Amino acid sequence: MMKLGGVSVVLALAVAIGGCEVAFFGGDPIVVANTSGVRSSGAAANACGEPDDAHAARSGEGGCAERCRIDVEAGTSDCEMVTMDAPRAGVATLDLSAADGVAITLQVCDPSEIVLHLSDSATGDADGGDDGTSSHDASLLLEATTLTVRASEGSGVEASTVRGYVAETGCTERTIVLADQLAYLVEQDAGVCGRGMLRIAPPTDTEGTPDSLWYLALGGTVDRARSGSGLRAATFCFW
Repeated sequence: MMKLGGVSVVLALAVAIGGCEVAFFGGDPIVVANTSGVRSSGAAANACGEPDDAHAARSGEGGCAERCRIDVEAGTSDCEMVTMDAPRAGVATLDLSAADGVAITLQVCDPSEIVLHLSDSATGDADGGDDGTSSHDASLLLEATTLTVRASEGSGVEASTVRGYVAETGCTERTIVLADQLAYLVEQDAGVCGRGMLRIAPPTDTEGTPDSLWYLALGGTVDRARSGSGLRAATFCFW
């Protein structure tokens, strides 16, 4: 067990889903076929499970501090903790200043190019890092059917990838739990946590002002340098 933000997290990777490849911490892809195990490398990151508070919030009635939804096709949102088209069109800003984390359920149909991109930097790019506006520039990116989780540039943590995360055609629903320094994929029962991951109110930032804002591009990248489509809706459970 480890303590992360006051929450006990099990350092274990248990996956039981067929038809996709998972590569954690930059290692060779693992073909997942109803197997389980632990895979990690280096001291900077660890395989980890879902925090108890996150599971209780998203699975229990009334457990979320706010449960809301963005309809990407309609361009509408009923979220108080999410600001649409900020800092630019097609990007939603998530304010986690009053939250420990958020579970995001994604509906993706017929994905193409950059389906979505989440970064804790307002200028996050597709390759990791940003335009020098923040030393905290961790990200999560879905390109076609491959999900990539990256720690902040210069952190020394290699990228983690899931190939076949969503179907090439038709619609797929997936849930990702995100907290300070943690990303957990619900359907794969697999997560990564550690130094350099997405941050909520980090203590220092050598390039900008620390905050609790994350930026979700609803197609394409946060910096709008690349485009894409396929995200139909995103439902949020802040806890």
